Amino acid sequence: MKHINVVMADDHVLVLEGFRMLISKYRGITLLFTANNGEELLKRMAQADTLPDLVMLDLAMPGPPGMETLVELRSRFPSVKILIVSTFTSSSHILSSMRKGANGYLSKDLDSVTLEQAIRQTVKTGFYLPESLKSQFPPKMLKQLKESDAGTSNTQHIQELLTPFEISIVVMIANGKTSREISKEVQRTTRTVEGIRQRILRKTGTSNTAELIRKAVETGWIEE
Repeated sequence: MKHINVVMADDHVLVLEGFRMLISKYRGITLLFTANNGEELLKRMAQADTLPDLVMLDLAMPGPPGMETLVELRSRFPSVKILIVSTFTSSSHILSSMRKGANGYLSKDLDSVTLEQAIRQTVKTGFYLPESLKSQFPPKMLKQLKESDAGTSNTQHIQELLTPFEISIVVMIANGKTSREISKEVQRTTRTVEGIRQRILRKTGTSNTAELIRKAVETGWIEE
């Protein structure tokens, strides 16, 4: 079994200590060091004699935004796998992270077994989402994410037409949710959601919801 070296960045000391304690119990996995923000993480990575196999990264830290740190990590250390560990678990956050180079995504609301599985699978296969997060996406979209290079989808129409947030809206529309129901879920006004729906129609070149859903099925965003 290949030994796995891990580093982690999070701005909460208790969180880091908790993860350190859990990881210390896993056979063949070592937490090399921790960092309290993205700047410290990148600095220590650049100074390291040996790069880790996996970086566990929080998205909400002081200093450079987590997404900015993610992009920098992927650019400077392309061989290193990146697992996001966050309290943000919306489909738009997950898709944004995958677009920017993350290999996996994990909620901080986890247990020891899930954490170990996430570490090993991300390093081994380059992709990880727990079942609780997979349920937000249709199978075809999951397949596209899983088959992507370093977490960035090779299906360019998804990248070019819609933002991750807009894709999540399409999925909710396809699931039969009304604008009022969507507004409650995404914490926007119904009027704002209606505006987003119209923007999506314009960007996809469709004239109504039925045509939008048909195009989404044809291009693999959603299942029939």
